[in-house]
Amino acid sequence: MRVSSARSCALGALFFSGALVGGGHTISGLTINRPTTDYVGLFGYTGNGSVIQGVGLNGGSIHGQGYTGSLVGENHGSLEDSSSSASVQGESDRVGGLVAVNYGSVLSSSASGAVSGPYDDNGGLVGANMTGGTIDTSYATGNVSGFDTKGGLVGANVGGTILNSYASGSITPSSNVQVGGLAGYNSGYIGNSYATIPVTGSERVGGLVGKNDSGGSIGNSYATGVVDGGPGLYTGGLVGLNRGLIGWSYAIGSVTNSSASYSYAGGLVGGNEGAIQGSFATG
Repeated sequence: MRVSSARSCALGALFFSGALVGGGHTISGLTINRPTTDYVGLFGYTGNGSVIQGVGLNGGSIHGQGYTGSLVGENHGSLEDSSSSASVQGESDRVGGLVAVNYGSVLSSSASGAVSGPYDDNGGLVGANMTGGTIDTSYATGNVSGFDTKGGLVGANVGGTILNSYASGSITPSSNVQVGGLAGYNSGYIGNSYATIPVTGSERVGGLVGKNDSGGSIGNSYATGVVDGGPGLYTGGLVGLNRGLIGWSYAIGSVTNSSASYSYAGGLVGGNEGAIQGSFATG
């Protein structure tokens, strides 16, 4: 491996500003136990211009407070061709199988470890993908558990971009809101992506996305998992509640909702306050 420099940041801790070129090498059994510390991972915080490439984490466990990921806590650089099978546990919000919070790029990467946290924004690959953040040609196959806003790939896609990616792991059944097979919440763009995960929640529950908010857009994507919204509102085979745009997408999983107001459940979307084009459901 080849590693370069770290510098101090406003968080009062070191952040990584250089390059780690792993050449496909792996680190086995990495254990980090810092449950009262935010920004936890092999790298707690990576700065603009940093590069992590060809690095693997084989097994191990990562335990932090908030902003906890196996490889990076908060990413502002480029992460490529990397993977992790480490389990990740947070004691606060934003926990991800590979990266907790992404403002940079995550390319051709994956995570397969279990992800858990008691609060919001937990994802199999990334906890929260923010404006300017890109996830491309990546996937997650681990189990995700937590409170509101959780997804098989990303907990919340907050203005970011997700392309050519998928989730095929599992989500622990729960009575929580904003649960999606790929993302719990979306206000960015999701394209050419899919989820095959059974999804259970209580409100805004979707096979692909729990809530597609204003400004959010989903294109050429699909979901195949069974969706169970219990007695709650807005259960959809693709999206629970849509306030954005859905185009050329579909869902084929069955949808269950035990509410007396069954109008809040649908094969494609549970509730629509946005626009839908060229999309369908067969479940």
